Amino acid sequence: MAKCYAEIQAQGQAGGAEAIASATCQLLAAEATDRSIRAIRYQMSSAKFPIHPDLLSFDFCQSKVDQQLINPKNRS
Repeated sequence: MAKCYAEIQAQGQAGGAEAIASATCQLLAAEATDRSIRAIRYQMSSAKFPIHPDLLSFDFCQSKVDQQLINPKNRS
């Protein structure tokens, strides 16, 4: 972001103050988006949610669930 801002300033001197303001707003929006994505990623990793198995790896022999009721393709 700092490199982009320096480039924007260099280009903005030729383009005017409006070009600098517009580019600065875009950089700030990108920074806010990046921070929120990183915050969500951190929160999800620190929550340590258990990994839920999918139906393909589910062991129906170990449970009382009837596989034919869950997966109609296995019906004979």
